Amino acid sequence: MVNLSKCDIRGIAATYGVPDHVRLRKASGCAHKGLAEEEWGFTEDELDFMCDTAPSLLSDAADTCSPDGMRKFRSLVAQSAHKRVFYPSFEKPEGN
Repeated sequence: MVNLSKCDIRGIAATYGVPDHVRLRKASGCAHKGLAEEEWGFTEDELDFMCDTAPSLLSDAADTCSPDGMRKFRSLVAQSAHKRVFYPSFEKPEGN
């Protein structure tokens, strides 16, 4: 589900009657923390906001999120930049 925020997905789940205990469950963390929010240093709602407005947040301060959360978000975006680079694809010319 590309370009859907956690809020969007929860709304879709509500439409289909997914129980609240499943729909509203927080993302689990890795081995170091219990919840992803603990690892990130910001909430899932803040993450949705930051992802929705990422281009402006990477250069400007945002009043909606904590400064520490913004620093962590920027750091995570920078660290994972390689995951957003797609390799060139080549197509065979027609008739060959």
